[in-house]
Amino acid sequence: MIGNNEEREKKYRQRFIRWQERQIEHTSNLSNLLITLGIAVIGFVFSILNTNSYEKSKLHNSFKVLIVIGLVFLLISILFGILGGISRLHGFRATTQTIRARWKKYSDVNEHLEKMNKFDKLTWFCLEYQICAMVIGVLFIGCMILVSVKNMLFIDN
Repeated sequence: MIGNNEEREKKYRQRFIRWQERQIEHTSNLSNLLITLGIAVIGFVFSILNTNSYEKSKLHNSFKVLIVIGLVFLLISILFGILGGISRLHGFRATTQTIRARWKKYSDVNEHLEKMNKFDKLTWFCLEYQICAMVIGVLFIGCMILVSVKNMLFIDN
């Protein structure tokens, strides 16, 4: 029975490690995807504004506000993504220091654990706000596109 419990614990430890690795990988991929999409949407907006079909002087003020607010939120999303990546790197460093401290039986294990937890919380905070800022930015940019398409299609020249 003791051997059976050890095997069971080993099996669940392996599962935990495998799923933890997947979580780390997917979190990084999601953050990188959001950074890439944010840059792409900003480029798309600037390419729309540079075309001749838009006369910037004739843009309605609400249209300009939608553009500015959307771009600001997209930039905030990108900044949260970068900050989250930096936080993850510091978190990995604190994790390795914690493991080394436990292995060498140093007395500062708790200090490293606190750092590790702080960076882990900061990483998740950044990811959550990166997603929120991206959604808000894309909504504002989407509204801008809808307003411009409506104006091009339904206003008599």
